Amino acid sequence: MSYKVNFWFKNLMTYRLTKPLDWDLTQLQTQLEDCQFHPCGVQDQSKFGWSAPLRGADLLYFSVGKQILLIAKKEEKILPANVVKRELDDRIESLEQKEVEKQTLKDDVVMNLLPRAFSKKSAYGTVD
Repeated sequence: MSYKVNFWFKNLMTYRLTKPLDWDLTQLQTQLEDCQFHPCGVQDQSKFGWSAPLRGADLLYFSVGKQILLIAKKEEKILPANVVKRELDDRIESLEQKEVEKQTLKDDVVMNLLPRAFSKKSAYGTVD
């Protein structure tokens, strides 16, 4: 019995390595821990880091033979421009008597909306 599997990727980038990778897995784990993924904080727009391929595992890689699976994770808060503009317009209207720079207001609006923004996450990679 054979199975045919089709994968469709929205964004896929592949790279051909020009030198062999001689990674010590202990050293790899230490380096990945330095850049481990942590979710966005209240005022963060995005975060990037490495995540464990196996749920509940301590290792930030999964190795079988010469293959190493790594998971690069990125979380971005989605803040549509029209939402920022609407909030900005409301604030400009209410502060019309005061002369406040628009860019300062826009930054303030973005910082206030970030805690309520949606997040999108995750990317996978493999080294063979």
